[in-house]
Amino acid sequence: MARSAKKWPVFICYRQIDGAEAADEVATLLDGETVTVRDAETGRDERFDLVVYQDKNAVTGGDWTKIHKANLERARAFIMICTAAASIDHRKKHHNDWVQHEIDWWLEHRPEIAPIMIDAMGAEGLYVPASILEKWPNVQRTQLIASEWRKLRAAELSAEKSRIKDLLKGEVTRSRQEFISQELAEAAKREKDLEEALKKEKVAVARQQRNFKIAVALGCVAAVFALSALAFGISSANNADLARKNELTAQENETAAKEAEKKALKAKRAVDKLIGRINIAGATPEGKSAFRKICDEAVSVTRKIAVSQSPAAETAEIQRFRELYFGPMNMIEIRQQIKSYRTNVEDIVNSDIESTMVAFDRALKSEPIPNSSDLENLSKNIGLECDKFLGSRG
Repeated sequence: MARSAKKWPVFICYRQIDGAEAADEVATLLDGETVTVRDAETGRDERFDLVVYQDKNAVTGGDWTKIHKANLERARAFIMICTAAASIDHRKKHHNDWVQHEIDWWLEHRPEIAPIMIDAMGAEGLYVPASILEKWPNVQRTQLIASEWRKLRAAELSAEKSRIKDLLKGEVTRSRQEFISQELAEAAKREKDLEEALKKEKVAVARQQRNFKIAVALGCVAAVFALSALAFGISSANNADLARKNELTAQENETAAKEAEKKALKAKRAVDKLIGRINIAGATPEGKSAFRKICDEAVSVTRKIAVSQSPAAETAEIQRFRELYFGPMNMIEIRQQIKSYRTNVEDIVNSDIESTMVAFDRALKSEPIPNSSDLENLSKNIGLECDKFLGSRG
């Protein structure tokens, strides 16, 4: 009689806005599929059924976040749908971000199990979340572009789905093996910790026995110390002199600390004055007009680069972008950071304009360079953030 297959839970992480279609396809391909692997210890084949969790299929009622997290903690494989929206960490703007929380939980609690990466936009590594890319810079990606599947004929679509299914089942099997390896390593560590604890306990017992013997010996010596008390009284006068000297030293240290505090306050006033001068640059109509012209030029230059035939080539637009990047736009980004600063350094915030400029610069340096459409979107983002900061055109 064949043994019934065990359940093997799989978790899909994606952003609803642009990853739902790819997540649906992955769930359809894997949910309920049976995978057979060879048990390394027994040498027998072991079967298990894949149970795919996708948040939209969660039961209604109750606390959804608890249900969601419970399925994440139960998962033995983590599938990441890589899209433009999923690569953005909204926590940087103080918003809750479940996608990034899911990624962070997996990296912390499953550090040896690489996520299964799905490229849902054909962008190679451009939209891989930064935290995953930092830990696994050469992580493999399986391309699954749902919109392209709709263009295939029935036979072609069936073959492509079969190919992707086999790839994903192989990745889930790999993830399972890594999970078992991690569990074995953790069990070995717990055993080693237990052995260390027992050793420490034996040492503590031996120390207690030794201390008891020492206590008995000290009782015999106590009489000798009683005779020493008289000599101690003679030295008390000398200790009083030393205490007075220590008091004088403490007063000198307090005076030095006050002087240091004065110097620090003076330096802070100088910094506040400098920041005030920077704020003036964008506080007047003339300053805002100058900032607007610089931003408009940045948008114009980046758009020309985006629609050019070879955005990687060293052109006058690339050179001008770098001049703006390190020059005038840098001044505007600093102005945005200190807009709300008064005296508290916590009022200095991140610059969203800087983030869009950095994103465009990184795209130009990436291999391969994104297509014109993606570059144009990055260029538009620069304009949108400039408009938010400088106000509507009127």
